[in-house]
Amino acid sequence: MGPKRKRGKRARKPVRTAQELKKEAFSHELKLSTLNTKRYQSFWREMLTRIKMPDIYKKIDIIWQTLEHVFDLKDYSISLLLDSLQDAEDQRRRANGAHIEIFNRSLEAHEARLADIDNFFHQKIKTALADKIFTFENINYHRNQKETILRKINLFVNQRGENIANIARSTAFSRIDAFVEDGDNEKRTTITLLQRKLENLWNNLRNVYSDYRKNTEMRRKDYEIIKNKDHIDQQIITKQYLRIANLLDEIMKYRNKIKFHGKESGNELEEILRESNFFHNIYRETNERFILGHKKDKHRTMTMCKEYNHSVKHMKALMVKAERILAYIQMCRKYETQDEKILPIINSHPMQLSLTDDNDIIPIQMITKDFEQTINFWRRLGFAQLITAELQTQKDKLLMQANDLRKLVKDYLADQRNST
Repeated sequence: MGPKRKRGKRARKPVRTAQELKKEAFSHELKLSTLNTKRYQSFWREMLTRIKMPDIYKKIDIIWQTLEHVFDLKDYSISLLLDSLQDAEDQRRRANGAHIEIFNRSLEAHEARLADIDNFFHQKIKTALADKIFTFENINYHRNQKETILRKINLFVNQRGENIANIARSTAFSRIDAFVEDGDNEKRTTITLLQRKLENLWNNLRNVYSDYRKNTEMRRKDYEIIKNKDHIDQQIITKQYLRIANLLDEIMKYRNKIKFHGKESGNELEEILRESNFFHNIYRETNERFILGHKKDKHRTMTMCKEYNHSVKHMKALMVKAERILAYIQMCRKYETQDEKILPIINSHPMQLSLTDDNDIIPIQMITKDFEQTINFWRRLGFAQLITAELQTQKDKLLMQANDLRKLVKDYLADQRNST
């Protein structure tokens, strides 16, 4: 046994959409209508020949009424289709207008909200910066004032000490020069006084420096507290910046969604326009075909009427000729004998019919003529019944087509409502 061949993968059938199915149904109906018109074009003369001539007016009126009724039904169904299409387009336009207004309002609301948030955030940042700048300026101003005060105190103390030392030295030298003789006691007293004054001055300087150190430590603590607050504020500002960035990303996503929805709505509008153009083209083609068929039927009916008029005129001429012949025959009968009659009557010689064998041919011929006339009558009646049956089938087909068109319109409207 050889190796089995692997079966090739079957090609998947493409999935048909509702629009393609509708298009196929419409094309099928158009094909059927063209076939029906071709079939009736080939057989209309035979149908006309089968019609009974005396009743042609009535039949033409009936056919004309049925055709007008069919055309009215078709026009009514087409007008219903156009009204439904117009209603669907109006509803679609209203829905699209409402969606666009909602999107515009939402965008305006979001833009106003973002503008308010930005303004509030910038105002808050400006106020915080202004407060911080004001506090730093106050701190620097007070620090500069205190530094200037300390420098003035230090200069004053130094000048005072120098002046006092110069005065003491001058007094000491003068007293040493003047009172050399007074002894060492006065020198000791002055030295002790000067030392005490110097100690007091040094103590004052130490107190000033200690106060300065304490104030500087307090200011450093305040500066560290302010620095920590500033760091916390910077963290809050960075968090707000991140939040604003996230909000901007969300806004961009929302705008992309709006653009995508706009593209989808545009595609749906294009599909709806295509369908409407398709239905308009079908309506135009069908209307043109109906108009052409109406013109052809009108032309045929005109030809039928003309032929009927010619035939009626011919029949009238024949009737006139027959009446004249009958008048001539009646005139001739007055001058004929009983044996020389051209047109014998059935009941004229009852006894001779029963006796002679040659006269038996006359009732047989009359019977055959009556039989042929009855056969022709029933043939005409059968042809009339066939014509009525065909017209009834045509009427049923047209009713079926109208019902199918109504169902298709209902399905189309239902699909449009579901899609919206």
